[in-house]
Amino acid sequence: MSIYHVCTAENQRYRARVRRPGVREYTLVGWDRQTLSAALMDLCYAFDPKLYQRGDVILTADCYDPVPVVEVIRK
Repeated sequence: MSIYHVCTAENQRYRARVRRPGVREYTLVGWDRQTLSAALMDLCYAFDPKLYQRGDVILTADCYDPVPVVEVIRK
């Protein structure tokens, strides 16, 4: 008999952010969301191809660094 434990972080939140061309810093968009789909909707509403070159959704948790989950790049 095998027993498996999956360790997941508590208090997971998703946050959308966008970046202008030639700028290194990201601008946060919207609020912390509990689901990835809600954060993607924030990213879709804020991402204007004329203003922004890159956008992504990051996953934040209590004890971990932010991890990019989805990335959008305009070429």
